[in-house]
Amino acid sequence: MTLRILNLTPHHLVVFDEHDEPYVDKAPDGSPARVGEVRSGVVATSTELGELPFVDVAYAEDVTGLPAPQPDVRYVVSRVTAAALIGRRDDLLFPVDEVRDERGTPIGCRALGRFVPLAGLRPGSGAAPQPEDT
Repeated sequence: MTLRILNLTPHHLVVFDEHDEPYVDKAPDGSPARVGEVRSGVVATSTELGELPFVDVAYAEDVTGLPAPQPDVRYVVSRVTAAALIGRRDDLLFPVDEVRDERGTPIGCRALGRFVPLAGLRPGSGAAPQPEDT
């Protein structure tokens, strides 16, 4: 099976090899997938630093720009978007092991990650579990 990868981030997907040479550079495939958030009101909280505004934040149920799951298709999204959908989607990937330039700005990654239940993680295997494994 050959997977199709759709980049639903606002940035080029640049993947580097073990020698830090880029070997994939994929432009975004349309509008980025974004998860909304719901916030509580601001509560002034007394801290050792003085009064600080605290806000409770939760991910919204809806995600814009994310197509329905399709066989043999994986969507590259932000880690935040993938985290908001843990347990609801198994077709989302996000950049991991980021590569940064001399200013510390991310310019790519060395791998694509996918959230799986801890019990489904195979440490050291080097092989990502496929959706039918979870």
